[in-house]
Amino acid sequence: KYVRGQVDLDADELKKKNTQLRADLKELEEFLPKEEEISSLLKQISDLGREANLEILSWKPAAKKRHSSGIINEVPVSVQLVGSYHRLGRFFSSLTMLDRIVTVKNITLGGAKTQGNEAVLSVSFSAATYTAIESTAQKGKNKRR
Repeated sequence: KYVRGQVDLDADELKKKNTQLRADLKELEEFLPKEEEISSLLKQISDLGREANLEILSWKPAAKKRHSSGIINEVPVSVQLVGSYHRLGRFFSSLTMLDRIVTVKNITLGGAKTQGNEAVLSVSFSAATYTAIESTAQKGKNKRR
């Protein structure tokens, strides 16, 4: 009887752990846009650049690729723009307020020119957002809808 009680206790603990892990996963997935939300998120990022009064010269999303972790897809975007250092800072700061993960890397600043009372820079960088890799079972569910 003690052994059975121990097995029941382990099963209950496993159920609780499973419930908690599922809740944690759902919370983490909120930071990853769904496949159909990517274009909307990229537009939102572009709009943030315009709101910061940056002149976007080039905005080139690339094909999604599997991240080196193997558990998410990366959606990269190459960006070239012109604006002041402070406006650029305002734009990057606004990215941190998004409820999705967006990374910025390979920032290049150059070509400083005086425009009015500001120094205007040519800026290029790579940005990326991420999506969860859909499991085969999930793809089947989505097709049936």
